[in-house]
Amino acid sequence: MGQSYCSKRCYQLHYDAIDKQARAEARSGLTCQECGGTFDGARAGQMFCSKACTRLAMRKRTWGYRTCRVCDSRFLPNHKDQVQCSTDIMECVGRLKERIRCLAA
Repeated sequence: MGQSYCSKRCYQLHYDAIDKQARAEARSGLTCQECGGTFDGARAGQMFCSKACTRLAMRKRTWGYRTCRVCDSRFLPNHKDQVQCSTDIMECVGRLKERIRCLAA
């Protein structure tokens, strides 16, 4: 018939071990929704492999990509009020000059 156990405790330990193994298998081999890498999660249904991928996905979903007001390059903002691609305006101006040179050639 079925398996026999010496006590309810042994029965419970056996089925707890089976349940633990099933949960571990559900957490292994997950694919990161941001970078596409494979990882073993802390819980089943985990979507991202790291905090960095989580933050990047949230930035994309919350603010989306923007166009720099100075050099017209596309960038992903670090905060909601960011309007240029770099914190250094001269870096943006350098990109704009390079772009103008390319268009003139």
